[in-house]
Amino acid sequence: MFIYCRHGQSAANVYEGPFEHYPHADPDLTKLGEKQAVEGGKAFKEWAGENDVTVTRVACSPLRRAIRTAVLYMQAAGYENGSYTLVIDPNLSERVDGTPSVTGTPKSELLDFLENEPAYKGMSFDAGAITKENWWFESADPEDPFEPADDFIDRLLAVYASHIKPADENGEVILAFSHGGVGLTLTQFETMENCQTVHIPAFGEPRTLFIPKTSEPPPPPQMPPRNKFEP
Repeated sequence: MFIYCRHGQSAANVYEGPFEHYPHADPDLTKLGEKQAVEGGKAFKEWAGENDVTVTRVACSPLRRAIRTAVLYMQAAGYENGSYTLVIDPNLSERVDGTPSVTGTPKSELLDFLENEPAYKGMSFDAGAITKENWWFESADPEDPFEPADDFIDRLLAVYASHIKPADENGEVILAFSHGGVGLTLTQFETMENCQTVHIPAFGEPRTLFIPKTSEPPPPPQMPPRNKFEP
C-alpha cells in the first residue's frame, strides 16, 4: 500500500504577494503547517489502528517543508524519531517552475541542517538518492525556467517504480510526503489540501481517499484513467 501526504502549510503558501515573487528558497512550515502535520498524523494513527496498518517505509521530498511534515506526522502517528529511516527522494520534489519556493537546499547544507536541527535529534535519514550538490532542475534558459513536462513525468515514473509498485507487489506500507503538483499528477488531478492523505494504488486499481479534506464522507472509489504512468 502506497500512502501519499501533501506537506503542511508553508511560508510560501501564505505569502501575500504574487507567488512567483516569493523571495526565499526552500521555505519551512508555518505554525499552522506544523499543527496540520500533527493533526494529520493523529488521524492516520486512528485509521491505521482501525485497519491494522503498520508503516514499513517512509519517504519524502528533499524540500524542508516536506521533511518537517514527515517528522511531525510520524511522531503524532506513534513512530518516534529513530524508529524508522526517512528516505530522502529527489523524485518526490515539486516540479520546478522558476519560483524560489521550489528551489532546494544544496546537499551539503541540507545534510548539515538535518544533523543539527534539534527537532530531528535521533532521526535516521537516508539521503543516498541525492547525487548532486544542486540536486533540483536548473534551466539553462532564463526565459523558460520550467522543468520540462517529460522530465517531471519521468521522475514520477521513477516514484511509481521505486515506491508505488513495490508497495502493492511486496505487501509493504510506504508513506510518502511530497507536494501539491506531485499529488495532483499521481492522483489523476485531484487537488489536495495541506496534509491531506490519500492511498494511491498501482494504476488500474480503485483509489480510496481515507482521510478526507472535510468532515464530509469521502467520495466512492474511482477507477483512474490509464495514462503514461502505465508501465
